[in-house]
Order: sequence, then structure tokens, then C-alpha cells
Amino acid sequence: MPSTKLIWSCVLGFRWITLAHILIMLALNATKAVPPQVSWVLFLSAVIFNVAVSYSWKTIFENQSYWLPFLTVDLIVCGLLQSFGGGWRSAWYLYSFSPLLAAALFYHLRGAIITAAVSGLMYSASIIANGYDLWRHLLTSNLDDLISNLFSYLLGALFFAYPCVLFDRLSKTRMELAQAHRSLESSRKQLSLLYKMSPLTKREIEVLKLLADSKSNKEIATELYISEETVKSHVKNIFKKLNLKSRTEAANYFWQHG
Repeated sequence: MPSTKLIWSCVLGFRWITLAHILIMLALNATKAVPPQVSWVLFLSAVIFNVAVSYSWKTIFENQSYWLPFLTVDLIVCGLLQSFGGGWRSAWYLYSFSPLLAAALFYHLRGAIITAAVSGLMYSASIIANGYDLWRHLLTSNLDDLISNLFSYLLGALFFAYPCVLFDRLSKTRMELAQAHRSLESSRKQLSLLYKMSPLTKREIEVLKLLADSKSNKEIATELYISEETVKSHVKNIFKKLNLKSRTEAANYFWQHG
């Protein structure tokens, strides 16, 4: 589906844009949480991972069995990048939203919220991994920042999942409309053929088609804007002209000759 592939392209684009953001920070020596050598190693590792994801995006996207393993690996990678990247106020915080986009695309709102919860837990774990004293300091002096960062994962999940749901509904609607169009075109061809080959009038053919659809006289009258007595008259003429004895035979006649 073109619309879904567009979202998947945005998922990949987000990863590369956030990596560009980290590259700028590295170039400006703005990553003070860890030594520059470690930051560059983390950056190059993330680039290699992104290249692998970008190269195999079609395989991942078109095989639903790969979605959960990919999300699991993606979450682990983001967790490791944050842990080794300093945890609190890590340069990798923005990049850690990448799994949310993929989860929203694959599993919509429920998957995005679950991924947001896991991301929040891994973010907390990355802070604790960089020092329990830092964790206690955040709980006492920077609790508002900590809550805001954790809550951002939930907001990100809602923000990313909603357009994915809309695109999915749009795609389903397009498929339903296409199916309805094919059905109408098939009915039109059937009626056109019957107009040429049948001794019935156009109105009688319309009644015959509705008989074939198991419509009652009352339903036929409502659909064609005629009285039930008129419908009964048409049905009687159809039986007489086609030498039929029942509505079942009339339906069989319609589908055989259609």
C-alpha cells in the first residue's frame, strides 16, 4: 500500500535525521556525558545498524513475522546506546523514539503504547546503570524533568500511532470501494447481456436480478419505487416468458445466463 510505505519511509527518515543531530553534537563536542571516543564508537555502531535496517527495509516491511524480532532488537539497541551514552540527558534520547514509529506502523496504537512503556523502563534502567546516586538525585531534585521525559514516550506513541490508524482505514476503504466498483461493473455487464439475449423488458430484467438476489416483492418494490402489485405482475410475466415455475428457477436462470 503506497500510503503505508510512505510512513515506513518516514520511519527510516527519522532515524537518519536523529543521527544527523547526534553528528552535529559530536562535531561541536557537545556530548559531555561520555568521552568523545565512546561517543564516536556509539555513533558509528548506530550508523551500521541504520544501514542494515535501510537495506533490508522491504524484507522487514513485507514479512509480518519479522516485525516483533525487529522491534525487540531495535529496543535493545536503543537501550544500549542510551546506557553507554550517559543515560540522563543522553544524546541518544531523541533517537530512542525510533522504535515507537515502527511499532505504530506495525501494531498501531496498542503496539505503540506497549513500546512506549518498554522504552520508558529502558530509559530508567539506563539512568540507574550510570549511577544509583544520579537516580536518587533525579527523584529528589529533577523529578519534573524525569516525569516529562518518561511521559514524552507516551505522547510520542499517541502522536505516531494516530496517522498510522488513519492511513490503514483509508487503505481498507479504498479496497472496499474497489471491490464494490468491480461488483457493480460485473452486474452492469450481466444486465447488458441479458438486455440483448432475453425476451424480457428492461424493467422485468431489473426485477429478475433482484429475484436472483433473494429479494422479496416488498423489497423489490421499495428498491425500484413501484408498488407490490406491479412487482407481482412483473414476476408473473417473467415466469410466463421464460417458462419458469418458481423464484429459485428464476434465480438460476439469471446466474446461468449472466
